[in-house]
Amino acid sequence: MKQPLTYIPVQTANRIEELFCSLAKDYLQRVYDVEEEICSFGVYTDSDISNFFFGYNTNEKRKAAHDSPSSVDHEIWSIEDDIWSIPEWKNNVDDSFQYDPREIELFGIFDTLIRSTHSDSQFPNYKSDAFYLLCHSLKVLKDEKVFSNISTDFLLLVQEQDNGLYDTRQDSLSLVLTPKQLEAYLQYT
Repeated sequence: MKQPLTYIPVQTANRIEELFCSLAKDYLQRVYDVEEEICSFGVYTDSDISNFFFGYNTNEKRKAAHDSPSSVDHEIWSIEDDIWSIPEWKNNVDDSFQYDPREIELFGIFDTLIRSTHSDSQFPNYKSDAFYLLCHSLKVLKDEKVFSNISTDFLLLVQEQDNGLYDTRQDSLSLVLTPKQLEAYLQYT
């Protein structure tokens, strides 16, 4: 791994990556069963990076949201939200993993890591490592070409609930975003 992990042991990091990639591949298979093409794929985490869900976007959904954002307040909604905010994307196949043993193990690992932070000063190191691992895992999936029909502007994103780009987040995001995408995302956040 390019970035040295400061808190999560390498063996645990490898297991997180293995479980995450396996879940993501199965999730993508279900997405591709209902969608011919997607333009974005991402992971949205809670602020502790202990729980997450997958999301994806399609050009059709993005266009429909742009053409008629009827269910949202026009004062606070923008097309940028649909591009950069994973909760605005589709995520309707996530429930199928609710009791998946891989997901249960993965969340258990995250929980154990959080509980083992013996001081508040260690928690940011955990979060940085966990965020990096999610970005790195998406890059591994991209390198394995598990995303089909992707164009050069295909968007991979990891996003925290608090959406902070502090610490090493920008470096981690550079694993999955192109330089142009990273610049646009920094302007959005």
